[in-house]
Amino acid sequence: MKILQCNLDRSKHSLKEFSTYFINSEHNVALVSEPYTSKGIEVGAVRALARSPSFTISCPTKSRREVVEAFKKSISFRDCTYAPARVPPVSNNKIRVEFDTQAHDDALIKLRSKPDAPVTAELARKLKPMILLKRISSDMAPKDLVSTLLCQNPQLHTYSDTDITFRFKRGNNRSTHLYKAVLVANPATWKIIVDMGRVCLDFQKVHAEDFSPFLEYQKCLNFGHVKKHCRTEATRCSHCASDTHLQDQCPTT
Repeated sequence: MKILQCNLDRSKHSLKEFSTYFINSEHNVALVSEPYTSKGIEVGAVRALARSPSFTISCPTKSRREVVEAFKKSISFRDCTYAPARVPPVSNNKIRVEFDTQAHDDALIKLRSKPDAPVTAELARKLKPMILLKRISSDMAPKDLVSTLLCQNPQLHTYSDTDITFRFKRGNNRSTHLYKAVLVANPATWKIIVDMGRVCLDFQKVHAEDFSPFLEYQKCLNFGHVKKHCRTEATRCSHCASDTHLQDQCPTT
């Protein structure tokens, strides 16, 4: 019995020493104070999406196919160590030539150095992102939106009205006392507002989200929704936006 009691006392003493060491261990404190999940979130939050370097090609032709053929005749990549990654079509019979790296500078210089080239090459313009603010009270004038937004939200105090501007407003289909507004911002301001999700405007906290200008419903000609979310009964002319006639009867065509 004495031997058994001695072994139990030793086990308790060893367990106590091990617990004290584990709690006071620097390695253990580091794990508790900075879990791996927070590291992953912190790194992922600052990761930015890469944009493909590109330029647009245009020429006075009647079809996109003719633009492609003219571009092929204007420049050759056989003697280069790179090639275009994508050549997607864009509006007005233009094409955009995208590259994986900044090698497009060399191709752009080659095209611009040929005065007799049948195509015109320009750097592709990048559109600024847009923000949609929903359910804004009609007491808030659209001209005061930006100044109130920058003043009332501490996260935006380092930005000015040159970083974000008012683009247009749309009525709210469920209430005449509310409206929606679309703002244009630089990428940094856009990211802060979209990450916030809700912003302060006078006595309100309104919903903020990314807005795509390319989503347009053909019946009402409003942006940002499709058929199932449309509350407008009038069908507008797709040429002049009038609700008194359709496109085939438009007097301005």
